Amino acid sequence: MDQQEGVILVTTSLSPTSSEETRALIEADHGLILAELEQNIKEAGPYYIGKGKLEELKDLIHKLEADLVIVNDDLKGFQLRNLERELEIQVMDRTHLILDIFASRAKTKHAKLQVALAQLQYGKSRLIGSYSLSKAAGGIGTRGPGEQKLELDRRKIDSQIHQMEERLKKINKQRKQQLKQREKSHLPVISFVGYTNAGKSTIMNRLLGEESDKQVFVKDMVFATLDTSLRSVNLLDKRPVILADTVGFVSHLPDSLMKAFQSTLDELKNSSALIHVLDGQSENLQRDYKETLKILKTLDLLDIPRLTVFNKVDHPSIRPQVILPRPDHPLYYSAYYDPVEKLEKEILKVLGDQWVHEEIRFSFQDQDLLSQALKKYPQADVTYDAEGSVLKGDFLKEDWKRWRRDQG
Repeated sequence: MDQQEGVILVTTSLSPTSSEETRALIEADHGLILAELEQNIKEAGPYYIGKGKLEELKDLIHKLEADLVIVNDDLKGFQLRNLERELEIQVMDRTHLILDIFASRAKTKHAKLQVALAQLQYGKSRLIGSYSLSKAAGGIGTRGPGEQKLELDRRKIDSQIHQMEERLKKINKQRKQQLKQREKSHLPVISFVGYTNAGKSTIMNRLLGEESDKQVFVKDMVFATLDTSLRSVNLLDKRPVILADTVGFVSHLPDSLMKAFQSTLDELKNSSALIHVLDGQSENLQRDYKETLKILKTLDLLDIPRLTVFNKVDHPSIRPQVILPRPDHPLYYSAYYDPVEKLEKEILKVLGDQWVHEEIRFSFQDQDLLSQALKKYPQADVTYDAEGSVLKGDFLKEDWKRWRRDQG
C-alpha cells in the first residue's frame, strides 16, 4: 500500500494466525482497518467465506467506502478471482500482504531480487484477471481500479523466474566469497534472530555503542531489516566478534519468501552463537518463541549455542510469562536501561571455551604476524626481550593455536 487505504479484514476459524498479528501487519503496510468480519466455517468454499457473509461484506464495502479487503489466510487462485469479481474491489490474502511489506522495505539489489522472485513464485497461480500483486517489484503489474488485466502467461512468468534465479545465483556466489574472507579472520559470528520488531537492531546498536558510525537501521515497525547487516565489535573492550542482524520472523512465514530468502537464512549456519531476542512484554510471547524455534529447526540451527534475551523489560518488577520449552541461557534485559556489559558478559558465557587467556611468542622473523595479532587484539599487552616479543591477553583459541610459537 503506497498510502493509507481503508481495509476490511476478514478472519475465519480456518485462519492460521491471530487477527491481532494480521492487524499489526496491515498497520505496518499503511492500512487503516475500517472493520473486521469474522465467520466460523468448517471448510472454505469457492468464495472462501459463505454466501451470507459475502453479502454482508458487500454491504460493508459500500457503507464504509473501503479500498480493499484482506483475508487472514492464504487464498487459492479461484477464490481470489471469485471474490474480486463479486466485490469489485482488490482482495489480498495474508501472503500477499507480507510480500507487499517486504517489497516496500527492500532497499538493496539482493533484497529486491529476493522479494521480486517470491512475488513471481507466489503469483503464478493468481495472475489472470486479478487486481492483485500490487507492488510487483519484478514487473508483474501495478494496482489500481483502472488497471489492465494481467496477460502474462505461465511461460513468461517461468522465464522471469529463471532470469531472477540466475541473477541471484551470481549475487549469492559473491556473498559466499565474502563469507570465506570473513572465515579467514576466525572471528566468532553472533547472529540476532527472533520475531519481527522484537528489538534485535536496537540491542545490536547497544553493543556497537551510541557514538558508533557502524549502527544499523532501527525503526519501530515490522520487517525493518531485510538484509543481513554485519558489524565488528570488541566485547568488554577486548574480545573481537562479528555481529549479524537478520530479517525478523513471523508466524507462518510464506513458503515463497522462505525459498527466496534461503541463501540469506543459510548464512545463519555460520554463526558461533545466536541471540534470540523476544519482546518481553508481548502478549503473544509463547507464540513468538515457538514460531522462532520452529523456523530455527527448519533451518537446522537448534544445535548452535543460543542466548535468549527477554527485551523491553524496563522495570525490575516486570517478568514475562514462563515459556516452554525453557531456554538454556535466558537473560532479562532492557536495551534502554540496563548496562551493555550485562549483555556482553552473557554473550561471552554462551560462546564458552572459544577463548583462552594465554601468551603468544613471536620471533624476530615473525613480526609481521605480531602486527596482525595486535591489529586484531589491540587490548593485548606486548613485551620485548632478546628472543623477540610476547603478546599476552584474551585470544580466540583458533588464533592462539595458529599463532603460537615457542613460549618462554
